[in-house]
Amino acid sequence: MSTVILRKILCNSESPTPKLLLLTDSSDVSGRGVLYTLLKSHLSIGNYVQYLTTSNPLHVVKTFLNDEEFPGKIKFYDGFSDPCGWDSKDSCVHLNKSINEIFSSCDTGQAKRIFVIDKVDDIVNHQDTHNLIHDLHRFSADDTVEQVVVYCGRDCVPESFIISLNHLSSAVIHLYKGNPTRCKVILKKPSGKIVKTYEEFTLSPELKVQETRAVQLEKEPRGESTDEDAVLAAQTTFNLTLTEEQRKSKNKLLLPHTRVQSSGGQILYTPDDEDDWDEEDPDDDLNI
Repeated sequence: MSTVILRKILCNSESPTPKLLLLTDSSDVSGRGVLYTLLKSHLSIGNYVQYLTTSNPLHVVKTFLNDEEFPGKIKFYDGFSDPCGWDSKDSCVHLNKSINEIFSSCDTGQAKRIFVIDKVDDIVNHQDTHNLIHDLHRFSADDTVEQVVVYCGRDCVPESFIISLNHLSSAVIHLYKGNPTRCKVILKKPSGKIVKTYEEFTLSPELKVQETRAVQLEKEPRGESTDEDAVLAAQTTFNLTLTEEQRKSKNKLLLPHTRVQSSGGQILYTPDDEDDWDEEDPDDDLNI
């Protein structure tokens, strides 16, 4: 029976909780519903959420995560209104600061802390990616942190950055376009075992996971990159591939230095004046 782990991750039944969770989407599919599903699950069991928004205004986020519904359990950081600090708004977060500086410390009592970055794409525009990866690694290693959720658009950041985030994360959810939505899930166990699944799922209007099932994918969806690769291949002047017609012509070609012989090989030798020519053949192995 195929393994299904998406529901366990989103419903917080996976033990231990993945320390750093990477959620990615693309222009074809949005992962925001999956993100809100995960956070509502955290809030429902009493965890404390510290939420940085960079891609949506606060009032939009609060329509899905109402802090009045979970009083004292969620704190928002506005990285959308003034990310560069040009307007000097004290209530806004400037995205050139480190992760530790952005998430100011606060007393949560005994509640476990969940940190959310929505989205990391905008922070990449203001910080060096190597420093950002280092900060995320150090931040997620803090014993007081239960989970760090990094939400990212695959087509908005360099591929090398996605690879680094994949390496750093304890769990990865890549979303792909489909009906129902498809995803690739990677879970790294503390024992070193890595579980990889391909799943289909739907979300209810109440943001609950429904109809999750494993699927078999022969090849990962590539989205828009297929067209881009075709354009690059057409523009290049160096091509190692051959068409079938070119292959047949190549096999029929006789190179200039090649002579076609119908008989066996021959040795042609012209003796010099200084050669010691002997008419005898003691071994009887020459045709004299």
